[in-house]
Amino acid sequence: MAQLFERFLFRFYQHELQGYTVAAPHLAWNATGGAEALAYLPGMRTDIVLRNSERVVVIDAKYYSNTLSEHFGKATVHSRHMYQMFAYMQHLAIRNETKEVSGILLYPRTTQTVRASLKIFDYPFTAATVDLAQPWQSIQGDLLALVN
Repeated sequence: MAQLFERFLFRFYQHELQGYTVAAPHLAWNATGGAEALAYLPGMRTDIVLRNSERVVVIDAKYYSNTLSEHFGKATVHSRHMYQMFAYMQHLAIRNETKEVSGILLYPRTTQTVRASLKIFDYPFTAATVDLAQPWQSIQGDLLALVN
């Protein structure tokens, strides 16, 4: 299901967004060291990267039964998802110095609706859910509103 959700989003944005290229690039770490040491770094494969002449938007599709985690009774975005998104935005910003880089963590709505937009180190960031049980026009509108 996770792969299906990711592929759906990729194809949706590929079909619906005019003026953007849609890709899922592997990112190289901005790291130096010997080849043996660098070989220990994990791969950075993005789910979806949208690019136009002014912006780069990285979308990470997550498919979990619980959108949020709980830490000391407080609902939060999964910390590993945040760290992953921050790494993507940092590395994309290095390569796209003249473009605004932003990130979206996107989950299918399961138990609750989430829409949190903020800035992390001046990168616009949104964690959101999309309700896939609603009519198609609403799904389409919600997904387009996230990037516009």
